[in-house]
Amino acid sequence: MQKILYLITLPEAGGAQAYVLDLATHLQTEFDISVASGGINTDWLPLKLKDAGIPWYELKYVKRSILPHYDLAAIFAIRKLIKKLNPDIIHLNSSKISILGSLAAWGLNKKVIYTAHGWVFLEPLSDIAKKIYLWAEKLSAKYKNKVICVSEYDRSAARLNKFPMDKIVTIHNGIDINNSDNLSQQSAREKLANFTSNIAITTNNYIIGSIANLYPTKNLPALITAAEQIVKTNSDTIFTIIGEGPEKNYLQDMIKQKKLTNKVFLLGSIQGAKKFISAFNVFVLPSVKEGLPYTLLEAMAQGLPIVATRVGGIFEMLEFYPQTHYRLVESNDTNALIQAISELINQTPLEQKQLDRVRKQIDIANMINKTKEIYFN
Repeated sequence: MQKILYLITLPEAGGAQAYVLDLATHLQTEFDISVASGGINTDWLPLKLKDAGIPWYELKYVKRSILPHYDLAAIFAIRKLIKKLNPDIIHLNSSKISILGSLAAWGLNKKVIYTAHGWVFLEPLSDIAKKIYLWAEKLSAKYKNKVICVSEYDRSAARLNKFPMDKIVTIHNGIDINNSDNLSQQSAREKLANFTSNIAITTNNYIIGSIANLYPTKNLPALITAAEQIVKTNSDTIFTIIGEGPEKNYLQDMIKQKKLTNKVFLLGSIQGAKKFISAFNVFVLPSVKEGLPYTLLEAMAQGLPIVATRVGGIFEMLEFYPQTHYRLVESNDTNALIQAISELINQTPLEQKQLDRVRKQIDIANMINKTKEIYFN
């Protein structure tokens, strides 16, 4: 049985972490699997892996930021772990670990795969930071056997930046549509109300919902600005945002300043957040940068009306979604965001026949099978 070592920068709840968990749990009967990351064993991913009986290893020197002293120590720590576990395949996830991990594996005769969950050099960073990440990605690509992009958008960005295209393939993310624990709308709303003391959700409410880490790239201030206008003409509408992150205090202050404390709710990190999507009338993702977001796939699997920005691979997934149920807007156009939400606020979920077609397209089996082909070839 071949051994796979999955490496990811941090184990907090997020799309890249869900991707690693999905691959690890769906392939554990065919491969001997281990996972390693920065963080601690009480974070989201280690706990999920423990439940699945998959070993997780701490890489204490791995940090999200560029820290030369820690980064050098991390390379040696990763190399030591690789020698200890002796995997046949090393599968890297997220930009930071892709660079550290590929350098750590240099000369060890391992098959190195990297999934780019949205290129970091496309994020709204300084020009210097973008150039550093682009240079590091291109340099470390020499030490990788294959690079998986989660969208054709990212693959095109690699081509424009003169990456070695013979190594780069596109495999869209997928979700396990047969393993759904989503709640009914009424039950989801009742349980959502328990996560904050000042929210009362009734069947008469229209809920505009988002699930996103509170990072600048998620552009949540635009959603709060949109909420300020929408609630003026839709008094029964409330906005809920599930997620944690460094922008929490800023967003809370913004909500208070706009006097939206009874209309916009930051619910924090919620275990099994995807099952609460059924509480929403409209799902909104106002990001300025994405790869191919899992939360979007979960909203599609529920047949919800969707408003999203035209970034990353979002269009590639929505192009087969019924046009009556989605709107795409530019990430810097708040007026268009307001109009799109307003247009879909009374739209009902997809009918079953349409929903079945959508679910077939986003089924995780497609992603698993194509990834296995990369492993074996």
